[in-house]
This record gives sequence, C-alpha cells and structure tokens, in this order.
Amino acid sequence: MKSKEGTITVRTSKEIVDSITKLAESMDRSRNWVVESALKSYIDLESWQVEGVREAVLEADRGELV
Repeated sequence: MKSKEGTITVRTSKEIVDSITKLAESMDRSRNWVVESALKSYIDLESWQVEGVREAVLEADRGELV
C-alpha cells in the first residue's frame, strides 16, 4: 500500500522558521501542521486566481468583454 503522504524539504530563513515555531507553540500544533495549513491556503488562493484569469482570457477570446 502506497503512502498518501509525501515529503518536501524547504530551505528558508531562520526568522521564518522561528515564526513557524512560535505560531505552532501558541496554537499547540506541530510545525508541520502550521506549514501544511499555510501551503493549503496558498494553493487554494493561487488556484482560484489562476482559474479566474483563465476564465477571463477565454471570455475575451470569445469576445465577451464588458
């Protein structure tokens, strides 16, 4: 059975690591939880924006400009 999880490694500044650590401690969560939550939020937002731009381009291509 294959794992449904994957591993990534990110190199970042000590300040960001410290901020993640402090946030995780204040929320009584793991750093992994904080990072995964942040990534999910970022992916949701970027996906929404990319889809909106894609739809706008398709509308423009069809001459449906306002």
